[in-house]
Amino acid sequence: MFERIKTFFSTAKEATQIVYSSGTRGVWGATGQMIKNPGAWLKWFKISPRLKAVDKIANDIGAIDILHTDNDGNKYDKSEAIELLNIPNNLPEFTKFQLMRLTEIHYKILGEAFWIIGKGANGKPESILPIPPHWVESIPRKEMDKSYKVRTSNGEIYFVPKEDMVYFKRVDAYEPFKRGVGDSQQIGDELQIDEAMAKYQNLTFKNGAMPPVVIGLKGASGEERKRFKNAWRREFSGISKSHGVATVDADAISVNILKQTMRDLDYVNSRKFIQDLTLEHYMIPKELIGKVENSNRSTITQAQLIYEKNVLKPDIMVLQDVLNRQYLPMFGVDGKIVFDNYITSDSEFNKEKAKDGYDSGILTRNEARVLMGFDEVVGGDVYKSKLGEVLISQEENNTEPAKAEPQPKMSMKQIVFRTNAKIIGKIGKIKNLTNDQKVYIWTKLDNAAQANEDGAERLIKKFMQRQQNDLTDLVMGYFEESKAIPSDLENEMNEFFEQENENLNDELKPIWLNSAKMGYETANEIFDLGISWDITRPEWEIMIEEFGLEEATKINNTTKEALKKEIIEGINEGESIPRIRDRVSEVYANAKGYRATMIARTETHMATVGGTKATYKAAGITKNEWLTTIDGRERDWHGSMNGQIVGIDEKFESGLGNMLSFPGDPTAPASDVVQCRCVLLPIFE
Repeated sequence: MFERIKTFFSTAKEATQIVYSSGTRGVWGATGQMIKNPGAWLKWFKISPRLKAVDKIANDIGAIDILHTDNDGNKYDKSEAIELLNIPNNLPEFTKFQLMRLTEIHYKILGEAFWIIGKGANGKPESILPIPPHWVESIPRKEMDKSYKVRTSNGEIYFVPKEDMVYFKRVDAYEPFKRGVGDSQQIGDELQIDEAMAKYQNLTFKNGAMPPVVIGLKGASGEERKRFKNAWRREFSGISKSHGVATVDADAISVNILKQTMRDLDYVNSRKFIQDLTLEHYMIPKELIGKVENSNRSTITQAQLIYEKNVLKPDIMVLQDVLNRQYLPMFGVDGKIVFDNYITSDSEFNKEKAKDGYDSGILTRNEARVLMGFDEVVGGDVYKSKLGEVLISQEENNTEPAKAEPQPKMSMKQIVFRTNAKIIGKIGKIKNLTNDQKVYIWTKLDNAAQANEDGAERLIKKFMQRQQNDLTDLVMGYFEESKAIPSDLENEMNEFFEQENENLNDELKPIWLNSAKMGYETANEIFDLGISWDITRPEWEIMIEEFGLEEATKINNTTKEALKKEIIEGINEGESIPRIRDRVSEVYANAKGYRATMIARTETHMATVGGTKATYKAAGITKNEWLTTIDGRERDWHGSMNGQIVGIDEKFESGLGNMLSFPGDPTAPASDVVQCRCVLLPIFE
């Protein structure tokens, strides 16, 4: 039986529709009468542009990888069930993608999908044959019912044992124990109206044997009517005489419209309304079909996420449940079938979840890093303790700590960065710090630097987006006024960025100040300095005034030079205005992506360490020491600086020969400051 049905698939031609008695809503046929059978719906799917939404959903589901895992989620390397899904039968057009796509189309339109499972001599599945739901005339409902009745479109009847059929069903809320009902049937009336308007529009360009006007000539003979028509044609026939005005004798002035236009019938807006209604019905955001006029990268990303969660996920849950309940048991194996990675990671949500989990001590640093999309680091398997927010290793418990054993004296460069930071509390004014104390101090200062990273990153992204909008208006203005790139465009951009430097400086000042205060509070707490922020703050504000505008200028210059390069290349290539606009957008996509993260980390670290230096000076400390984090990720030329001691107003020398007042010094080259993690220690004499 299975082979006979499969043979029909490979030889079938366009056949007549069978009558289906389920009472589901249908479509208009060629005679203008209602056809109430699912076969007509599937035919309609081929021709209606409004059902393209179903095709998109089906294509997206068909493209998702399907896995066979154990109950713990571990993937099986080899699975007969998955192999059969990948190659359902020996018909070359059927692949896993086409199988799942076709299943979703049937399920979405008609609320049902059927697979006939061909089994071998050992009783295991060997073939899968998806059949149209309108072929299935009856399904087994009672205990005595043993089979599905299947009638092909050429009239052949088969009885398929229920254990050889996989049945997907969208349960009808009104008749839950009868046949399924599809999403599409809920907007059948709207789709019929759209089809009728399309056909009417088509007929306006053909001779439908229906004249736009009938004129009555009272008492006129046939010859007189013929002369009237010939005279009318001579007056108004031909392209040059179109849209002419006819006049006749009348008792008073009157205007009579002889035919209605598409605008009069409002067909254009009506069809657009139905298009929007269809997308809304299937919950497909407009951005996913290319309507991005009023969208940005963030709204497009969120649109994709909404689509995946609200459209794909419910249907995938049904497919998974059916495959696990009906299909997988046919192979006599354990585990479950799952659709792999079909929801895009919500990066902003994951970032907040990682930060909250790490801050509350639920996640380790590495677990939080992975959740945020970063690689694990050596020594990252540590939790943050609620006591003083200090790192505690996974191995360390709350039992009484072992007594410290004497350790050989070694430099920080000679040891791997210690991850089992001890809960030390206040250190005070100690002259000789132990390695554990240095690790503890670095950890506290690093946490202080990270506290303002997220806020700084959001600020940078918002600033860059506003700058992109203003800069795009400036540059595009030259093109839209048909100017060949004038020599003063560069001057205009320079003036624009001079103001932007001031703007960015003003935006960053609160971030710098808050980060510096975090550095002050941390240093003041660790070393018990007893210094007021009111004393430290003026020292830091002087530093901001000295380097703030220059720092903002360096950030904006990177953006400006990238823009100039892209715009000049676009002009030299003779590109269109939209393409040059795209080049501008690409520069800012980078500025709002990785660069924003990098800038936020660099600026908050610089300000935090600068705040500690200002605190040391306010406390009367005369020397400070450079502390490098030796964990395998440090710069070589900063590793060599570890332990370097200079006067509080003197500068450190990096391995590259550059001079820095403190780690992250904004006056130093980028090679010594970008994403630096070093900190300062006070020297008590």
